[in-house]
Amino acid sequence: MTVKSELKSGYALTLIAPRGGLHGWQWIFVIEGAITILVAGFAYTAFPEFPDNNRFLSPEQTKMVLARVEKDRGDSLPDKMTSAKLRLHLCDWKIWIFATSLVSYNNHVFGVDTESAQGYFAPIILTSMGYKLRDSLLLSSPPVILG
Repeated sequence: MTVKSELKSGYALTLIAPRGGLHGWQWIFVIEGAITILVAGFAYTAFPEFPDNNRFLSPEQTKMVLARVEKDRGDSLPDKMTSAKLRLHLCDWKIWIFATSLVSYNNHVFGVDTESAQGYFAPIILTSMGYKLRDSLLLSSPPVILG
């Protein structure tokens, strides 16, 4: 989703009148959480763990896919996890570089630095200054949209 659509859907969900003992902003978590659970349930049942235990390919097609994986990566048959393998992967510097960059990106996106924090906390600050919720959301959206 884009920032604009997030702002629109978030704002629209805050307009829901209190129902079922929940405020509009609380319904955001309920609705988006339910969608996430439904998609995860579908993905868990629809997508196989590995090509060797699929339910939608014929045996010939499965054999062909496993042969291609074996030719490409050499690991078409799953093997057991051992402590030596775990240690090998935990000592791989590329995994740690990737993890560090992912954490750094998420820290920026989810409001640890000051620029992101402005986007997340501006509505709260404006509401505490006396603006209505609708006005505080509308006043804090231009910096987020314009970047």
